[in-house]
This record gives sequence, C-alpha cells and structure tokens, in this order.
Amino acid sequence: MTNVPNTSGPIPDAASFTTAVDQMRTDKQSMDEKANACIERYNEGPGWWAGFLDWFQGFMEKVKVALESLVDALEDIGEYLIQLASPGNPFRMLEMRDAWRDVQRSLSGQVGVLDPINFMGDDSWTGRAGTRYRAMPGRQASALSGLHPKADAFANHLDEHARGIVFGWLAVAKIIADSTITYLQDAADFITADPLDWLDIVNPIVDLVGNVLKNVGELVQWIQNYINDSLARMNGLSSSMANLEGSEGGKWPSSSLAV
Repeated sequence: MTNVPNTSGPIPDAASFTTAVDQMRTDKQSMDEKANACIERYNEGPGWWAGFLDWFQGFMEKVKVALESLVDALEDIGEYLIQLASPGNPFRMLEMRDAWRDVQRSLSGQVGVLDPINFMGDDSWTGRAGTRYRAMPGRQASALSGLHPKADAFANHLDEHARGIVFGWLAVAKIIADSTITYLQDAADFITADPLDWLDIVNPIVDLVGNVLKNVGELVQWIQNYINDSLARMNGLSSSMANLEGSEGGKWPSSSLAV
C-alpha cells in the first residue's frame, strides 16, 4: 500500500479537523455536480451530429464511454466515503488519554511515597498491630506498581487509536481537495469547448478521478484495518486489566489494627 498516513506529530484541533472533513464532502459533491453538467452538455449534441460521418459518431461514442467511466469512478469514491461513515469523536478519546495519564502520574507519585525507604511511619507502630502493619506500605506499593503499566498502556492505546482516525480521515480529505481544483477547471473547459476537443479534455479528467479512486480506496482500507487492529489490541488490554497481580485476592492490600 502506497498511501499510509503519518500518524506522528501534533494533532490538529477538533475545529480544524471538522472543517477538513466537511470540505471533503463539499468537494465530492462539487465533483458530482460538474460530472452531471458534462453529461448534460454531451446530451445536447445528438440532434445535430446524428447525420455526421461515421468517424465523428465513433468519436462521440468514445467521449460517452469516457464520461460513463468518470461517473462510475465518482460513484465508487462515494461508496468508499460511505464505508468510512463517520469519524466519531476521536478528540474525546484524546481527553480520555489525558485522564489516564493523570492517573499514571498519580500512581507513580504514590509508589514513591509508599517505598519503605521513604515511608517512615511504620517505624512508630509497635506490638502485634505494628507487626501486621509494618509490611503494609510495601504490599500497597506493589499493588500500585501493578496498576501503573496498565494505565500507561491504556493511555497509549487511546492516543494511537485517535491518531489513526484523525490522520486517516485528513489524508482522504487531502487527496480529494488536491484534485478538486484541477477537476473543476477541466470539467468547466469541457462544458464550453468545441465537441471536437471533448475527448482530449475528458480523458485526463478520467485519469485524475481514477487516481483519486485508487488512493482513496487504499486509505479507506488502511483505516478499516487500523480500527480492526486497534479493537484487537483493546481486547488484549482488557485481558491485562483483568490481571490482578500485585493485589491480594483482587482487593486492595489492607490490615486490621485489632489486637
């Protein structure tokens, strides 16, 4: 696959992302409308060229075939965009990522506090209650240490998933946007041109849209694979979150101070 989005680097804000996605849909609609205008212009002709020489009719048949190919390609692009459905709200995922990273930072800090080297409070406990309590900070630090990598993995997964959606959609929008100006200009030239020039104009349009179709198709496939892989990784994280290593029977380590 030649079209693989770069998911690294700063993520645009939600407003910029929404604007790009809306513009992509507007561009696609403009392409459809211009294709229909080209077909309407072509359909104006048969009444006056039907009696022309066979070579001219053959020429116009090639134009017709090219226009049909253009419409088919645009419909296929539309089908790909339907497959994408909606990007959802990847920026909500980024908010959740930040929340999990706050949890991660909090856990890291608490592990240090409960380290027996730093935690001196247990020295003041004596007797049987003190004996039971003295090991408690270390056991609690062990439980926190087990939670820390889980929070880290969850935050990283949310970040990767959101990045794939944002940059995948932006890549699709860019491909369509980059071709729209040239497409609309060429289509406008077709509408106003002499019919003898139509084939020279329409063939590059078909090639342009065919290239857009190929690239969009590759990107849609990439996005779908990315989401499927992400869901598979989420199942793995769920298994990891179910791992209660470091806890005591799945519960927070505690000790009774009763004598």
